[in-house]
Amino acid sequence: MIYTSQHNTLNPVLNSSNYAYGSIDLYIEDTQEYNLSRIGLTLVISLLLGSIFWRIGQLRKNSADLHSVIGAMHLAVLYVCFCNHTTVQPVIASERTVFYRENSAGMYTVLPHALSQVMVEMPYVLFQATYFSLIIYSMMSFQWTAMKFLFFFIISFLSFLYFTYFGMLAMALSPNMQAAAILSSSFFILFTLLSGFIIPKPIRDYVLKHFGYKEDFNGIMIAVLLGFVILFALSYAYCVRSLNFQKR
Repeated sequence: MIYTSQHNTLNPVLNSSNYAYGSIDLYIEDTQEYNLSRIGLTLVISLLLGSIFWRIGQLRKNSADLHSVIGAMHLAVLYVCFCNHTTVQPVIASERTVFYRENSAGMYTVLPHALSQVMVEMPYVLFQATYFSLIIYSMMSFQWTAMKFLFFFIISFLSFLYFTYFGMLAMALSPNMQAAAILSSSFFILFTLLSGFIIPKPIRDYVLKHFGYKEDFNGIMIAVLLGFVILFALSYAYCVRSLNFQKR
C-alpha cells in the first residue's frame, strides 16, 4: 500500500513506523557491506599469509625455525584483529547517529540496543574464525590433532571477538572516529608490546626459557581472552548508556 506524504504527516504512528523501517533498511545495508568487506579482507589476509608462510609449521629444527613459526601465528591472528577493529568503527559511528534520534523518540532503550550490537557480532566472528583457522592451519602445515586445532581456533575466535568489541568501545568512548583512532593506536602499542612475543620471559628449556610458555597456562590463556571479550562487551554497553556525544 502506498501512502502520500500528506497522509503520513497526519498519521504520526504510521510516520514513526515508516521511519523505523527506513532505519532498519539502512542498518541492514550498512551491515551487509561491513560483513562482506570483513569476510573478504580476512580471506585475502589468510591466503596471503598462508602463501608467505607456506608449510612453515614443519620447521622445528632450531631456535630460528621456532621463532619463525611463532611469529607467523602471531602475525596472522594480529592482522585480522586489526582488520576487525578498524572495519567495525565506521558502522558504530553511523549507527550512533541513528540511535540518538530513535532513542529520543522512545523507540527503544539504551541497554538492549548495546547488548544486541554485542551479540550480533558473535556468529559473524565465529564464521570468520572458522574459515581463517582452516586456511591458516592447513597452509602453514601445523600438526593436525583435534586438540591443537581446537586450541588454535579458540584463540583466534576470542582474539577476533575482543578486538571487535574494543573497536566498538573505542568508538563509544570517543566523540568522532579521529579520536577513536588515537585511542586505538595507544591500545595497539600496549597490547603488542605485552603480548609475550616481542618481550620474551626467560624460563627453563627454549620455549619456556625464551617465551615463558607453559602448557599449564593454556586454561589461563583462554580465561584471560574470554575476560577481555566480556570486559570490552560490557564496557561498550555501559559507555553507550552513560556517554552522549550528540550535538544539538
